Amino acid sequence: MKIVCFNCQVDMKISKAGTPIIEYFMNPPQPYRILYAADMYSCACCALSVAVCSGRVNTEHFQDGFSDELEKVLSASHAKSYERCKDKQNE
Repeated sequence: MKIVCFNCQVDMKISKAGTPIIEYFMNPPQPYRILYAADMYSCACCALSVAVCSGRVNTEHFQDGFSDELEKVLSASHAKSYERCKDKQNE
């Protein structure tokens, strides 16, 4: 897969592999699942970063151990994904 920075028109390079993504929903936003195996790509020109995720769900909010897994992920480097733009703006 080729990831290109739209602003700079250059290839983006992988900067970190295996980054967890926490998906949020509702207003106010609440975590409801944790995805793994996202790769972080960065533009060398403008420093824009994007997460490219395989979509593999590791843990969902209704499963045993979700709170423990969420705590572990929150203490490490991770990214957030919001269900809707307005949810993020209303934080």
